[in-house]
Amino acid sequence: ITLNCTDNQLDSIDVSKNTKLDEFHCSRNKLTSIDISSNSELDYLSCNANQITSIDVSNNAKLTRLDCYENQLTSIDVSKNTKLTSLECSKNQLTSIDVSNNTELTSFYCYETQITSLDVSKNTNLIILWCGKNQLTSLDVSNNPVLRDLSCNNLPLTSLDVSKNPKLKTLWCYNSQLTSLDVSNNLALTDLSCHENQLSSIDVTKNTKLEYLECQENKLTSLDVSNNLALTNLTCGKNQLSSIDVTKNTELECLSCNTNQITSLDVSNNTKLKKLYSYRNKLTSLDVSNNKSLQVLWCMENQLTSLDLSNNTELTDLSSRDNVYKISLTDGKFDLSTLPAGFDVTKASSWLNCTIEGNIMTFHDENRMASYEYDCGAGKKVIFKLTTKEI
Repeated sequence: ITLNCTDNQLDSIDVSKNTKLDEFHCSRNKLTSIDISSNSELDYLSCNANQITSIDVSNNAKLTRLDCYENQLTSIDVSKNTKLTSLECSKNQLTSIDVSNNTELTSFYCYETQITSLDVSKNTNLIILWCGKNQLTSLDVSNNPVLRDLSCNNLPLTSLDVSKNPKLKTLWCYNSQLTSLDVSNNLALTDLSCHENQLSSIDVTKNTKLEYLECQENKLTSLDVSNNLALTNLTCGKNQLSSIDVTKNTELECLSCNTNQITSLDVSNNTKLKKLYSYRNKLTSLDVSNNKSLQVLWCMENQLTSLDLSNNTELTDLSSRDNVYKISLTDGKFDLSTLPAGFDVTKASSWLNCTIEGNIMTFHDENRMASYEYDCGAGKKVIFKLTTKEI
């Protein structure tokens, strides 16, 4: 027997006479309390997004699923609910929770609470654990051998051991304080988000099933993704990379390698690429002629002097401002034919602070930049700049 009164304006409800009730859904109301002490047959309770301050489930021994997230709970006792397989108590004001008796638990969500410690050592059947955005300084998942999804992001963790979790497919440990991370035993991993940590290296050479890798805002000086042939999304911006080789990653659809020190980038083999964020690097040229599916290209703040977008007819979002290239003058002149490969003087117009005669440019004021408008094709025009000063 199921009672569903979700999405109403109820501030109270009496189910004391509904003793055969096995499913009760009362989420998204205005309830401040709920009494289910008479509902001993209850198997599933969903009371999310209310204003409940306390809930007693001690008489509900048959309960297998409890969803009580986004309330005002400061504590919850599930010690009597030994058949519980799914517990969702996120977005409450919990400071602790004991799940040691809930050995059948397979899904446990307790993110965005105020818990300072978490013991899941007895929960050996756990498949999903989301415990991010808490005050946990440590997390032990060594006794969770079938763990598949682990979200422990936004925690003050300095270390994380996932070596005993061989079935792990999703690992979100971003925005923490990790200085190292070993995923060499996690061969099933498809989604790794470890960005915004203190990682100086990350080895994903054994994670051949990886599809999503987000490792931006770390301290990486190198990154090898040559074995990650299934990779579709790679975000490695805001590191210290001087190069990134994606020639083997032919499934790649999104590449974000912005804010590094990359001097060259070969995306000729990435024909499925739809989004490329390569801004704030040291690129002097960028060939996207093979990327006919490209929809977004952000390449601003590099050292580009030209772009050929004639093949990129799907491109709708282009940002290319502040590309400045340093040149050296001879008697106040510069030979434009010595610019990086791809530059075609016939496609440049609207020159400022210089005079052009054939391929020879004469600077007017060396203390200012020269600029020109470049016809990139496909109806796109970009302003590029030349300077004699250090960039």
